[in-house]
Amino acid sequence: MSLKEFIKSSKLKKIGSEVFWITLGQFVFVAGSVVSVKVLTNLLTPGEYGTLALALTVVGLGGQIYIGPVSQGALRYYSVSVEKRDFNNFFTSVVKLFGRRTVFFAVILGSAGFTLLGLGYYRWVYICFLALIFSIFQGIHKISGNMQNAARNRIIVAWHDGSLQWLKVGIAYLFVVFFLAKAEIVLCAFALSTIFIVISQIYFLKRDILTPRSYSSSVSQSSKVNYWIKSISIYSWPFIIWGVFTWGQTYGDKWLLDATMSSYSVGLYAVLYKIGFQPAILLSRLSNRILAPIIFARVGDFSDRKKVQNTFRYHLMVVGLILVVTIIASGVTYFLSGFIFDLVVSPKYRSVHSYLWLMVLAGGIYATAEIGVLNLMASFDTRKLLFPKITGSVFAVAAYYIGAYFYGIYGLVLANLIYTLVYLSIISALVYYNYESTT
Repeated sequence: MSLKEFIKSSKLKKIGSEVFWITLGQFVFVAGSVVSVKVLTNLLTPGEYGTLALALTVVGLGGQIYIGPVSQGALRYYSVSVEKRDFNNFFTSVVKLFGRRTVFFAVILGSAGFTLLGLGYYRWVYICFLALIFSIFQGIHKISGNMQNAARNRIIVAWHDGSLQWLKVGIAYLFVVFFLAKAEIVLCAFALSTIFIVISQIYFLKRDILTPRSYSSSVSQSSKVNYWIKSISIYSWPFIIWGVFTWGQTYGDKWLLDATMSSYSVGLYAVLYKIGFQPAILLSRLSNRILAPIIFARVGDFSDRKKVQNTFRYHLMVVGLILVVTIIASGVTYFLSGFIFDLVVSPKYRSVHSYLWLMVLAGGIYATAEIGVLNLMASFDTRKLLFPKITGSVFAVAAYYIGAYFYGIYGLVLANLIYTLVYLSIISALVYYNYESTT
């Protein structure tokens, strides 16, 4: 199908509707995130906000080593399981994998908790426990969302994503006001908010996805479940390997800043990251949430080479567009950083506003690379991503250490920018090679 025919087709209208609902959901999510920054920075001191940022890195570890891999496998193989009319066995395999890896993560945090207890860090024992509870329900939320997204039930995804962020803000505000302005109180509120959303998601999963008999298979259940477990494990194991490294890249900056300076500095940097870098991450997730089901469905098992080439070509156009938007956004932020801080952050944190445009630029470059990664994930050989993910993460941690040690917050901002440029260069080379291999 030519580009002109595609524009006139009904497919574009369907995609347009999906884009609308996903964008609306992300807009509501971002709005809640902005309000969250304003509320929490007014309620918490920079030191406590920094402690909260460090606590969330523990939840992030679960996301990298077991939630992310399983949810990505669920997203990639959903359409394949439906095509094979074997969704029920596929779903069972996802549940089993998630259960096994949850136990593994619980053992890790349990061991860390006993170690911290022996060292006298009693507060962090409590934080680790809350992080485990939060990560479990966060995992169910992610997997459910990815399945609904793969099924292209965009309204349901938008509703739950948007609602979760506002629930976090509301419950956190009530908990802090009525109890204590402490990081663990906020973390407890976040966990409770996610539990409420998961209850709703389970209802919609049962209503919309788990009931169709057309998904059933006549093949022996145990053998098919094992087949899907093996397939998802092969697809997702590279995510686990690089997840350890990308955790260091994503969260190591905060721990290094805490080690070289203080949790107060972590709080200032966390706000800068939250309103400068994180919106770009949300943009990449928005784009990938729209594109992933479409690209995965179109390329299928890679048997139709022409369709694969056309799909990749359209995808690369989107990647280029994101890069242009990044440059424009960072330029605008350069002139408006003070206004943005006054609008969304407590005055206690305003001292770092001049670094905001650099964080926006770094975040946009990272988002461009992550959207490009989708090109590589469309193939079933995710080992292609091991080199850029691991190499990029090791480089990032080294840059973070040098930046934090010698220049503090400003050094970390520059380190983020340098890392994202290197990461984008590596991903661009791999995407180009992947595209050329299909021609």
